[in-house]
Amino acid sequence: MNKLYGYGIITAIILVVSFFLSYPLYLFLIQNIPKNVSLVTSSPISGLNVLLVLGVGIFSVFVFLFGLILLYNYVKNALFKKEKDMIKKICLTAPILFIIGFLFGYWNFVNIFLPFMNETNTFLGLEQLWNINEYILLLVTFTIGMGICFQLPLVLRTLINVGLLQVKKLKSMRGIVFIGLLVFGSIITPPDALSQLIVAIPLYVLFELSMIGIKQKY
Repeated sequence: MNKLYGYGIITAIILVVSFFLSYPLYLFLIQNIPKNVSLVTSSPISGLNVLLVLGVGIFSVFVFLFGLILLYNYVKNALFKKEKDMIKKICLTAPILFIIGFLFGYWNFVNIFLPFMNETNTFLGLEQLWNINEYILLLVTFTIGMGICFQLPLVLRTLINVGLLQVKKLKSMRGIVFIGLLVFGSIITPPDALSQLIVAIPLYVLFELSMIGIKQKY
């Protein structure tokens, strides 16, 4: 029961900190808006809604990491040393890869996606009044999506460790993987080859680095 109270207090602290950090995160996300663009709202609660969405997002990340720690502590006594080592690596590597992917996605969004959309709208003679809710949702979806994509090496390594994927099969899928990444890049970036390659090539490099690590082990 004491542990339950302790977990509840920790969760409450995480919740407060998350919502405290939502405003600094908001300022960070809008700092690169083009000068000819104005962020607007169509609802009196849009501003509050944005802060709530960002706060919940931060809270979810913290709770996920806290949950991983609790889960490991709960099951570690039933695991063999090899399994313990694998879970430790997952818990350490997953957040690092996510942060790298998130920052990579943010860089792409700010330096490629936003200028392209801004120039397109300017070329069409449109007055640019972007809805704050739609902008934040688009940015968060893109950056979190890239953070998830950067889990690729971890996913491949785990699938091989548990026997759900064979190394030979993985080697034969290089071409399919590259084409799939190009398609993915074409979906989440403006419709030009350079933008697609900027997204697809780093992900493919991650795939090849995963292959190198797998070869060394197997």
